[in-house]
Amino acid sequence: MLERVKYKKLKELASEKPYRGRVGNYWGWDSRRYGYKDFYVSGKTQSGEPIYTLRFYQDDLITMYPDNTVVFLKNEYYQGETTVMTNMCDSFYDQEGKKYLSYFGNSKKHGGFTHQLWTRKSSDQWFKKASQVLLVKGIRYDVNTNKAVEKFEIVYRKRDRKRTKDIKSQLDSYYNQAKPWFASMTYDDFLEERDKLSGVYMKEDVKSLLARDVVKAFIVAGMKHSNRYFSSTNWGKQQDIPDDVIQEMKIGMNEELYYVNDAMLEDVVDGINGKHKTSNRQIEIRKG
Repeated sequence: MLERVKYKKLKELASEKPYRGRVGNYWGWDSRRYGYKDFYVSGKTQSGEPIYTLRFYQDDLITMYPDNTVVFLKNEYYQGETTVMTNMCDSFYDQEGKKYLSYFGNSKKHGGFTHQLWTRKSSDQWFKKASQVLLVKGIRYDVNTNKAVEKFEIVYRKRDRKRTKDIKSQLDSYYNQAKPWFASMTYDDFLEERDKLSGVYMKEDVKSLLARDVVKAFIVAGMKHSNRYFSSTNWGKQQDIPDDVIQEMKIGMNEELYYVNDAMLEDVVDGINGKHKTSNRQIEIRKG
């Protein structure tokens, strides 16, 4: 990955003379006039070698070190940023007659920002995935091997199925407490309450909310586990709260109750050498 911005290339670009009064630190495959794509010296090694940080519209994306290791500076990149970072990679035929596709993208089910490498023989029609790497903010990666050089672990979680009956009983009990409130609320009132909570919903502890306000706990649980539910769209401002919104709150609360009751089982994978999995839940990264 990042074949076009290896350290040697950046150092060569940085040494070029300014072009029409512009600095020479543009990205090498673009025209020099694109000043919003550039890099700068963000530090020096102990031996005095410059360390380069590449940026896009003044937002820092990655930092490249003399040993061709790179640190990714964000947990998630916008679509335009993933596009320009993919353009830092090469697609090429190797000596064995294979075609490689190398690109970046956000993948929630794989834990966040990833790099994927796909390959096919020149005689084949379709590409097959050769590797996929989870790129963790602050961890160094070797751009030659596409592997991390600093230890980290990926923690996947799954439900303890032995606790399912107990969780379902709790969900029914809590919903019976909240149901009269939802039945008495207009949809406008519900949306107003949701909007008040939207700024802090990811920080709210559902366990503590359940102890003091079951209705707010359901609203927060719904927002935490449904992107559509968190949408600003108000579905036409119906008088009553739509049934599908109620159901998504219950689904979110069901998920939260597994965490509240410590009923989630952990599966810890070595971030460098372990086989990564997909997950429909938030993946935890443990560094060091």
